[in-house]
Amino acid sequence: MAYQLRILNKVRCKLEQAKGQRSPMKGRVTVDEMKIAEQEVLRVVQKRAFPKEVKQLTETSLTDGAMTKLVNKSSSIRSLDPFMKDGLLRVGGRLRHSSIEAEARNHIILPKKVHVVDLLVRHSHAEAGHSGRELDNQRKNGRAQSLEQLF
Repeated sequence: MAYQLRILNKVRCKLEQAKGQRSPMKGRVTVDEMKIAEQEVLRVVQKRAFPKEVKQLTETSLTDGAMTKLVNKSSSIRSLDPFMKDGLLRVGGRLRHSSIEAEARNHIILPKKVHVVDLLVRHSHAEAGHSGRELDNQRKNGRAQSLEQLF
């Protein structure tokens, strides 16, 4: 995905070369490119799993300037008090006003039974040395969590 984003960026730069933008880097993918790619994958997963919620929260953020608005009562994620930040659905709630790091207090909302989410959980589990669930959750410290893990 990072390479695909790099190619898209390269095409955009070629089209806008007259505006003086510099061309994308060559060689190995950087950490920043990997982070951008991960966020893009998570956006796609969220848009597929929660299309109405993403649309509602995006539209209210654009029109009101408000950071959070309630989603429909029938939404499966309504109880999580979702809000949009950096184009991603995140868990809201009272912790929003605490001094804890944003990544730790406002987890990214992801659906259960999605292959990408399974891969993220497996990766985190392996990264933690195949420890138990409690240590895995502590180790994530702000990484994406699926709905299955939240309940």
